[in-house]
Amino acid sequence: MKRLVISLALMCAAVAAFADAPFTISRPADGAKVREMVRVLIPKNSVPDHGYIGYFIGGKFVEATLPPVDKSGKYYEYDLDTKAKGIPDGKLTLEAVLYQEYQQASRIIDRTSVEVTVQNTATNKLPEDGLLLRYRWTPGTQTVYNLTIRNITDIGDEKKIKLGAKPSETSDIDGEMRMMYAVDNAYSDGSGLVRMQALPEKGKDSAFLKTDQHPNGRRFADWEMHPIYEHLSGTGLEIWGAIPPAFPMEGTGGQLVLSDLFANYPLPTLPFKKVKVGSTWGSRFQFEATDMDNLHTANTEVIHIPARGELVGLEWEKGHPCAKMVNTIAVGAKPLDGTDAAKARFTGEGLELKETIWFALDRRQIVKIVRTFSQNVQVTTQNNVGQQFGPPGAPGRPGGPQMGGAGSGPGGARGSDDFLPPPPSDLQIGAGGGRKGQGPPPGVPGVPGSSGMGGQGRGGFGRQGGMGVGAPASTQFIRQTIEETFVLEE
Repeated sequence: MKRLVISLALMCAAVAAFADAPFTISRPADGAKVREMVRVLIPKNSVPDHGYIGYFIGGKFVEATLPPVDKSGKYYEYDLDTKAKGIPDGKLTLEAVLYQEYQQASRIIDRTSVEVTVQNTATNKLPEDGLLLRYRWTPGTQTVYNLTIRNITDIGDEKKIKLGAKPSETSDIDGEMRMMYAVDNAYSDGSGLVRMQALPEKGKDSAFLKTDQHPNGRRFADWEMHPIYEHLSGTGLEIWGAIPPAFPMEGTGGQLVLSDLFANYPLPTLPFKKVKVGSTWGSRFQFEATDMDNLHTANTEVIHIPARGELVGLEWEKGHPCAKMVNTIAVGAKPLDGTDAAKARFTGEGLELKETIWFALDRRQIVKIVRTFSQNVQVTTQNNVGQQFGPPGAPGRPGGPQMGGAGSGPGGARGSDDFLPPPPSDLQIGAGGGRKGQGPPPGVPGVPGSSGMGGQGRGGFGRQGGMGVGAPASTQFIRQTIEETFVLEE
């Protein structure tokens, strides 16, 4: 025991000799009020070699890591997302614990803490009769958003899930793009003329995008990105929408000039009446419906899907006090308008749509949208044949912005069975360890490629032949989700 005490004393002395700065939380300050993403700074020279830091909130462990060094090169910078971690509002202790590896074990070397007050809930006092949420259309303003599309697949055994097991999840980013909304005019009734179009990647004059015609993607120059115009009410409801033709400059000759990239991502609608936290209303989704066969004669660029809207709270997002609203729908509702091809995207059993919106009360504009399209599938194996599920095939990919050109057809034609598993005829079943199936080839472009995103084909679910007959029946739970995150660019 005495030898162990001496060894620990020598180790602590070595650590103290190495560190030329005290181990302390330099930021946030003790007593600070914090919200959203909290930047935690600890002096770089206070952490010895083979050391790392554990973070605790209110006595509960959050994460152990050696965070990256900040731009100054003087501090380790740890970003604590209080909203993502579900940290409640109120006064809490933020503690950092310094660990170091010693004789194949981790030992606590030092610890430091500050008291902070978490305040993610916006404290705006609601009028007694509620909030009237309206866009502010200011001529000459331009707002840019970053759109990220992610495919998520959850797979698990139904019996185990009922017992509390979590399905395994895989996800991948399928596309990214920048969108601009420019206000060209405003009217006395609160409506505005808004121009939307894709933008090049930041600092470049082009962008790599996936489209219906180029599902693997190609690079588009800025001059190929064509604007779409919409006359929007104060609630964001489309009054009319159009893609005007472009003509060559006088004296240049040539044919009609027409850019061939049309990125259609309609803004969400706001409640038409005053609302309070907990209020619900008959809302609607606005999804793209560009008709490429009637490009310059159509007077709308959206279809409407009835939904249930709710104001779930007031909270800070991206540094702004926001009204947080949620629109939801389960399949069964019919579109209010739009072409048959566009309507086809929103049919199918078990399809769920959810749209979470953060509307800035100070700027009166959207700062973030998270939109998900999900469908659950259950696949049961037969009792008399051994059968195992291989890795799922890639879920159907939402395409990129639509492209113009003769014969391109409506960009929204999609089937209704994207998320369904392959029919039995597509399965490859072996009685003695048969060969691995590849799943069916991608099907007819299908469900929910929303927001100007092109068709989505059915990704096959790989099957593998079983190891014999008589295997017990089992049910696989499969949930496929397309998640679109739309965030105000800083």
